[in-house]
Amino acid sequence: MNESKVARYELVRQAWEKRRPVWAAALSAAIRLPGASREEVRTAVTAELLRLIDSGDVYVFRVPRFWGSEERLEGRELESALADDRNWRPRMRSVAQLPRLGLTETGLYKLRNGEYGDPAPIAWTPDWFEKDDAATHYDEVSGQLVYVATGAALGCILYGVLVASQWFPFTGKLFNAIFPIGTALLVFAFAGMILGGLLWHRKTSKPVQEWVYDPKIPIRAHDELGDERF
Repeated sequence: MNESKVARYELVRQAWEKRRPVWAAALSAAIRLPGASREEVRTAVTAELLRLIDSGDVYVFRVPRFWGSEERLEGRELESALADDRNWRPRMRSVAQLPRLGLTETGLYKLRNGEYGDPAPIAWTPDWFEKDDAATHYDEVSGQLVYVATGAALGCILYGVLVASQWFPFTGKLFNAIFPIGTALLVFAFAGMILGGLLWHRKTSKPVQEWVYDPKIPIRAHDELGDERF
């Protein structure tokens, strides 16, 4: 597979969105080049990016203040940005410092006329990608209901232990003074439901981790129209 062709297409596609950093083109190109190393992909993307800049199709910019205030990178400043390893890794630079890809009118015209060729197919998709089928959704909802119902039952039991039993003689008088008759039971039940929901959320939520470069991680599996990509 031609690394230059893939890198060129992904650079133009990411530049079309006009908000993607340069590392996005490297990641999206890498999933179509399963045999290429990180450095090989980066080298191909850098070389094609410089060619596209020379031809006037793509430019690199930053948004230092607010979105829409583009600051173009050229000359030595551009060379320094492309040589900085932090700009090729997700979450390594602040939003204001990220070099981003932009598509010129000339580049957009060529893209619409297919002058950059057809995209290469996705070579690999992780097993965990887009696995939210109906069965998985049903299991998640059922588990959440079990936790919430269990929490409500435990809240009612706790109320009975504190009020109806003789183990805490002053608790019943205190709750009757604070809440109308029967309201305390509902409060304990709702508190149990909330606690059950929080416990379920804690159990099922995945820890947020920093991105680690992996050429097999896709940026997006659908195109701009929402269709399956390629």
